[in-house]
Amino acid sequence: MALLTAVGTAQSIDFSVPWMTLDGRSRGLALDGTGDREYQVSWHYRRGKRRGTHEFSGPWPGLIALINEEYSRKHADRRGVAMGSLMRELRCTSCDGARLAPRSLAVRFAGCGIAELASRPVDALAEWLDQVVAHPEEHGLDAGAAAVLAPLHRSLGRRLESLTDVGLGYLSLDRAAMSLSGGEFQRVRLAAQLCSDLCGLTYVLDEPTTGLHAWDTDRLLTILRRLRDLGNTVVVVEHDLQVIRAADQVIDLGPGPGARGGRIVAQGTPDQVAGEPSSPTGRLLSQQPAMTKPRRRCLESSVSIVGASARNLKGIDIELPLGGIVAVSGVSGAGKSALVFEVLAKSLRSGRPVGCRSIEGHPPVIVAVDGPRGAANSSSTPATSMAIFDAIRARFADSARAKQLGLSQADFSFNRKGGRCETCQGSGQLRVDMGFLPDVIVPCESCHGARYGEQVLQVRVDGRTIADVLGSTADEALDYLADTPAIAMPLRAMAQAGLGYLRLGQPADSLSRGEHQRLALAGGFSSWTSDRRWLLLDEPTKGLHGEDVSRLLQTLNQLVEQGHSVLVVEHHLEVLACSDWIVDLGPEGGAKGGTVVTAGTPEDVARCAESRTGACLQTVLKR
Repeated sequence: MALLTAVGTAQSIDFSVPWMTLDGRSRGLALDGTGDREYQVSWHYRRGKRRGTHEFSGPWPGLIALINEEYSRKHADRRGVAMGSLMRELRCTSCDGARLAPRSLAVRFAGCGIAELASRPVDALAEWLDQVVAHPEEHGLDAGAAAVLAPLHRSLGRRLESLTDVGLGYLSLDRAAMSLSGGEFQRVRLAAQLCSDLCGLTYVLDEPTTGLHAWDTDRLLTILRRLRDLGNTVVVVEHDLQVIRAADQVIDLGPGPGARGGRIVAQGTPDQVAGEPSSPTGRLLSQQPAMTKPRRRCLESSVSIVGASARNLKGIDIELPLGGIVAVSGVSGAGKSALVFEVLAKSLRSGRPVGCRSIEGHPPVIVAVDGPRGAANSSSTPATSMAIFDAIRARFADSARAKQLGLSQADFSFNRKGGRCETCQGSGQLRVDMGFLPDVIVPCESCHGARYGEQVLQVRVDGRTIADVLGSTADEALDYLADTPAIAMPLRAMAQAGLGYLRLGQPADSLSRGEHQRLALAGGFSSWTSDRRWLLLDEPTKGLHGEDVSRLLQTLNQLVEQGHSVLVVEHHLEVLACSDWIVDLGPEGGAKGGTVVTAGTPEDVARCAESRTGACLQTVLKR
């Protein structure tokens, strides 16, 4: 910044003003540089307790060149993701995204190029490969080529079959690994292990059923048993009751989240854990209490989507009722997220049809909660997301000590100069550049992670500093802030959404996607009082224990009773069974999906012989 200031002085430009006020020439100099001209710079610095002046001379290469240089340096050791917010990816114009040189793309096998084959879904590629082996002459292969293909078919076919077995037959081989969900990535690695026949290993899986339809969970369990039978140990962190019931040994931790957890509540076979009344998981395994079948609401008005064709959707027409809980179900890759977020949400946000021919009806204001956690930043926290941080700061600003020190409410914000720690600019952390190693995040050496300066931390309310409050979980804070309704109500909403364990000052970029969704849900429950909203959720039960799912359903039902509507993409059978209406897509994933299998009440879907969701729902509805 000191060098750019020197450029401004030499060019009679004030670069301290907002970017939007600069003219084209000034912006060009800032972005593109000034060539070989050198500038004399005096740079005053402060690092912790060290202060000084550094003088140097050099050219101004421009912000674009500096960012490209920094990206190249970080990208060389796989740290380029830190620069992602400054860049956007474009399809390569030379290879059109195929990644290969022209001579490689020119090679064809059985009439197909490698880019074409890699873009096909796994199950479609396996089917094509079987056809080529069975009828080589029909695909232009002579006897010699067919002989070479035979051993390759056995090897490649086994790998493709493994991907299908873990429920990933809808993926294409050219799909970028970074675009996969956590559950998909785990299952890809699991499929690779199936082909190794290794034994004596310990596999540790973190919720492998994430994003997996109940129909596919059976196939996943078959794979886990196969790994076990080869002489391996499989340790699974999981909430899915279907997986828990299939385990040889269950270790149930709890009894609650956060500080109320960390103990072994029960251990043994699934039947033994089911007989332990103090175990939350045991109660679910024993179906105590039994699921209460809700009263189906009569849904009258609806929004119609005509000709939805995003991704693998087959130009479908569909009605989405309002005034209740509507679930969109289907196996993985059936087109659920494409319908809700790439067609409906984008169309309503832009005011024109996107990925469809038309949208008909009068929808309420949509609140689409589908963003990944990268969309958040470290200055956002549960306290700011739930709109309680102002009330917390007001409590401290009203104290006698704050008034004695002349501190205002603004001084208790870690996003503004004044009360925050300026060494870390209120983040509580410092990023240390390790050169050729990944950057390391360490607590701030000045505030030791408290985010605030010494003066602000002198102020205590009920014996706690504002840093203590931000370090408390929602459940803990509710114990001593229950007398302030503006704070207590949002905290109760967080607990009801299964987020009582979150610290109020926890950086939002550390939350999972499911936590982000439930935080937005809790915020809506505590603040939406007048205008009707249409809440769009993408698998909000991810990472939730069964008892938390029940609380989540209570929250969704209370929102509906307030006049709002809920549209949820979901696999969880209890959520589907408690919905007012289900739209089931399929019948399979990828190219074999994208159509409406059935739509109706959960009972209607359960009676549909063609619906895999219906087959799984039958057992749940009979309980």
